[in-house]
Amino acid sequence: MPSIAFPRLSTSLLLLTLCALWLGGCAPSNRLTKVVRADPSAPLGYVEVHDRDSGIVAVIRGGRRLGTRTPLTLQPGDEVRTGPGAGAVIRLLNGGEVVLAPDTHVRLGSLEVFFGRVLADLRGLFEIEDDTLVAAVEGTRLLFERERGRSTRVAVLEGRVLCIPKRGHWEPVRLNDGQALRTRYASDRRPAIERLSRAEIADIERWSSGIRDAARAGFCCAGGRVTETLSNQCRGRFFDSERRARRHCESGWCCRNGSVTSSLRGDCRGSFHNNRTAAERACAPPEPAVVQGWCCLQGNLRQTDSRYCKAVQGQFYTNGAVAKRRCLPVVQ
Repeated sequence: MPSIAFPRLSTSLLLLTLCALWLGGCAPSNRLTKVVRADPSAPLGYVEVHDRDSGIVAVIRGGRRLGTRTPLTLQPGDEVRTGPGAGAVIRLLNGGEVVLAPDTHVRLGSLEVFFGRVLADLRGLFEIEDDTLVAAVEGTRLLFERERGRSTRVAVLEGRVLCIPKRGHWEPVRLNDGQALRTRYASDRRPAIERLSRAEIADIERWSSGIRDAARAGFCCAGGRVTETLSNQCRGRFFDSERRARRHCESGWCCRNGSVTSSLRGDCRGSFHNNRTAAERACAPPEPAVVQGWCCLQGNLRQTDSRYCKAVQGQFYTNGAVAKRRCLPVVQ
């Protein structure tokens, strides 16, 4: 998939800040845990990808783009951008979670939302702010929407939020479950409280769960065959790489504990071989070491090696004195 080009942001864009946790040196514990792409054929409409060069999600650190193979530890100042048809999940230090919808741009520090849609599942006390209002949060699920240069919307799915104007042009507004408000950029009017409709709540749950619970796209080895599929549809061993799946699925022979059985390479817990003869050779017990000594055969003692003595079914000794003492003539 080709890389996408992200638009350059104007300094006049409104910043919506999610103070998700205290970040004075703790931000490395925040992690990008999932990257997804839209796939209408998938059960939830998205599939998880692991290709660091896919270009559908960008992580920028110090002006340099990083690979986005998950999990990726995030630092203060890191920017995460999702392209069209892409999404991402960020796991917060305290166990909270942030789901980024397609066409969303955020920056870690706390979490600044430049534009797009974010569903935040929070733990504990937090603050959300932009240059218009501060939203004081007590552990809740919130939807944040930022239309570029137009408005900011706060919607509460669970919990309580107190929205406080920064310029004091309207009285604080408390939002409870199922309530929302919208503030327009540079507006002095008190925002009206709206009720979330069932249809909107269902839409929020649909797109956020589609991203959060998306299955991985990859390859399945089952019954000795490799097929391209999703992780939740594989009835064998699942792999992100087709090469690894095919190597695992290679059929042959396994030598383990002196026994040879037919096996797939990935299921062999001993030494794997492409043909049975090689496996049987590997499984054969090692030849005993050849030792010089004395061999007693029917009362006759001769100096020789252990291999010869074994072949003639004699009694072998490494100590000559012991051999002479024990190798007695056979009485007829």
